[in-house]
Amino acid sequence: MKKLFALMSVAVLSMTLVACGGSEMTGDIYDDSDIDYSEETLTIWSFTDELENEGDLQYFKDNFTAEGKEYEGMDVEFVIIPTADYLTKILPVLRTGAGAPDVFTGELDMILNYMEGDYLADLEEMMIQDDDLDFEETKDDFVDYIWQSGIDPYDGKLKSLSWQVTPGAIFFKTDMAETVWGSESSFPSEDVDGNYNQAVSDWVSENKFNSLDGLVDASEEVIAHDSNWRLFPNDDSIRWFAQGEDPESWLGEDTLINPERLETEEIYMETLREMYGENIENSLTANVGEWSPQWYQGMGNSFDSAAGDTYQTMAYSLPTWGLFHVLSPNVEMVDADGNTCDSDELSEEEMNACVPKGNWGMASGPNSYFWGGTYLNIYKGSELKEPSYDFVSSMLFDTDRMAERAANADVYARKSIMDTVASEYEGNDVLGGMNHYDYFMDEADKISLDHITTYDRTLEELMGDVANDYKMGEIATIEEAFAEFYSELRGAHPELYKSTGLPYQD
Repeated sequence: MKKLFALMSVAVLSMTLVACGGSEMTGDIYDDSDIDYSEETLTIWSFTDELENEGDLQYFKDNFTAEGKEYEGMDVEFVIIPTADYLTKILPVLRTGAGAPDVFTGELDMILNYMEGDYLADLEEMMIQDDDLDFEETKDDFVDYIWQSGIDPYDGKLKSLSWQVTPGAIFFKTDMAETVWGSESSFPSEDVDGNYNQAVSDWVSENKFNSLDGLVDASEEVIAHDSNWRLFPNDDSIRWFAQGEDPESWLGEDTLINPERLETEEIYMETLREMYGENIENSLTANVGEWSPQWYQGMGNSFDSAAGDTYQTMAYSLPTWGLFHVLSPNVEMVDADGNTCDSDELSEEEMNACVPKGNWGMASGPNSYFWGGTYLNIYKGSELKEPSYDFVSSMLFDTDRMAERAANADVYARKSIMDTVASEYEGNDVLGGMNHYDYFMDEADKISLDHITTYDRTLEELMGDVANDYKMGEIATIEEAFAEFYSELRGAHPELYKSTGLPYQD
């Protein structure tokens, strides 16, 4: 974690040392013995509804707050705040303690902010005091990047953990890939041993998706085959692949903006400009917005453009949760004869008899990446630390519950659980029987956090706006694009800017 220390600015560190995230814990961490829990409310905040939708809240209530249970009668309040507003809502209440939640979630860059503010309870000490838990054994069982990401760089203690890993892949339609590239001599035949979708995935990973330039070339080859086909729905799909195998941090060793990162951002901007067209006819992508109706529709058989033309999209860059929450509900469904099922023409009973076409593969891109991930945290100033810990424990350390929850295709950060789940798994129907657990666990082992900083979200948004304007021609030259970024940077974080050594600097 030495590099992470270097990424924290002196100004932020100074603020951290005087920040007060709640009352200091004294004596035993579990000091709730005199509390009448039937009069209390455990408050949980999150930027996602998954704790509710996946049954985690109900599981805690059934096992801890129901009649005859340890916290009988205690209410559980669950508050969802949109991701875009989450930090601006939660940081002030953590700072003052007024109305602060007992348990709250965060993504990786968010928990770095929590650590800077000294708002997190010592999860490590709680685990050590837990007689039902072997701390070292549990540590060894967690995927390394998840465990390391939860360590507070200021005191070296574990403060936060996630139950999941979220590495990504490029999901693609194998039948479209076969149509476009099947004539190449090395393309897998239907007679390959084992799983055909896996064989095609391996081939595409090695031959078509192995570099950023390769993705651009593949996009052109798809259009050359059929002018109404596109490799990706939009250019957001390549954003994970501009940094290469060893991503540069936004901040250099001097804790100022890193010129080497900006050089890779230039490559990204130029690639976006090459792929972009004002309309779908002259764009290398389907030119639809991420999360738009057409973006989802493209996961099925086809979608209609604004002009009424029918297009097909081959590939989507998505992480673990994208497979089962995003892709799976929207793939093409077929009947027993292999005919596409149309919900507008079939009855509910007929639709229920349809199954996924099974024409999706999952390939690695030019580099490993991860997207998202929900971390659990306990507020340092909470007066309900014991039930807070038990809620967190029910999601992180209750292996029976975690194995049960893993049945929804989520990929867990506990290696022992995933070893069992993967070995018993019969294959994903959407992926034609491929075992996505094996792929994702291999990718999770490749993930490094050396380049992560607390400024990532802000800097990526600033650069994203500039890159978007450049690709559309609203900013004419790359020199003007960087000038605009530097102007925005000096406004948002003047402490990170330096007057020499940056690309296209006046």
